[in-house]
Amino acid sequence: ASRIGTGRLLTLAHARDQIRHYAANGVRELVVSGGEPLHHPDLLTVVAEARKSGIGFVSLYTTAASDLSGHGPEDLKDAGVDLVMVSLFGPDARTHDAIARSPGAFAQTRRGLVALSRAGLRFCLNTPVMRANYRRLDKMLRIAVDSGAVSWQLSDIHPTTAVLANSNVHV
Repeated sequence: ASRIGTGRLLTLAHARDQIRHYAANGVRELVVSGGEPLHHPDLLTVVAEARKSGIGFVSLYTTAASDLSGHGPEDLKDAGVDLVMVSLFGPDARTHDAIARSPGAFAQTRRGLVALSRAGLRFCLNTPVMRANYRRLDKMLRIAVDSGAVSWQLSDIHPTTAVLANSNVHV
């Protein structure tokens, strides 16, 4: 779930203060990310607060590998989420789950995409391009098109000590 720099869960009071500050200073678009926002118990309230404060566009960055039953797509839409950005690491379970380091993540992500589509909630896909998936981008494009994503973003990985130590990550 979303956390502040100390590793503690972001409190609703802190989120409200930040949203008021952003809105008062002209911020009109908010991206909710960090950890897995779908696990934050106050996610729907935070989104509703942002909209009430005058922030006109709210997007949510998720792996969509979590169970959407806690915050269903309809709930997200009703709270004011305009766009859900979903991580897609590979075109199949073997690749996606290995990169996500979570068995079953690919199947859960695919179920999440179906749920978002059925709810009429717009979503885009984001793929960090790396050695483990760059030869399979054509298959991931097919997933983006077939799932109804409004866009597909490719991102590069900026080398850090952890990335450089993992030969599977860097292209």
